Amino acid sequence: MTDWLAVCRAAVGDVQRVLEELPTRVEREPVVGQGLGGDETTAIDRAAEDAIVARFKDLDVTIVSEEIGRVGTGSTLVVVDPIDGSVNAKRGIPFFSLSLALAAGGETMDDVFFGYVFDFGSGEEWTARRGEGDTAHFPGMRGKWMMGRALIRGHLEALRLAPRMLRKRAEIRRIRRLTPGEVRRLILAHRLSLKEVA
Repeated sequence: MTDWLAVCRAAVGDVQRVLEELPTRVEREPVVGQGLGGDETTAIDRAAEDAIVARFKDLDVTIVSEEIGRVGTGSTLVVVDPIDGSVNAKRGIPFFSLSLALAAGGETMDDVFFGYVFDFGSGEEWTARRGEGDTAHFPGMRGKWMMGRALIRGHLEALRLAPRMLRKRAEIRRIRRLTPGEVRRLILAHRLSLKEVA
């Protein structure tokens, strides 16, 4: 049985290495391609996503991510944003995270059995497991803190909606007149607001 928390923590280390290898805006911002949703893919986005894909490649997973879309045919669905808040990450603003939701048996919120968010600015970690509740792990503190279910559910709901939002990007723009970047920033702002409330 896969220890998903250990895999996610290892993925944090992978993304931290990427951040160290691309330390400044000069290295992080160059456009290196176009994501599946049509947005520009920057060096930091590509490198972080490559690191996440490499971490999960030997597991029985299907990965859904912003830049590459859907990859793999495994039984566990991994919805991931390797740099959730990439504009902040590119600029060195410490408000960005690694966000993951894992689902089995389907692609709805009811199928999610594990959620994980790591805040690279604060070093805080949030986890949620079906049937076990939600916890937060803060740097320098022993043990774990129980969290409000609404916080993790908000993170997971935003992750669940991300692929659908990418597919319906044109419709979103037409209806709301938002750019793809504005949509992503709204999702991140929602998550950060929930974190601050908790």
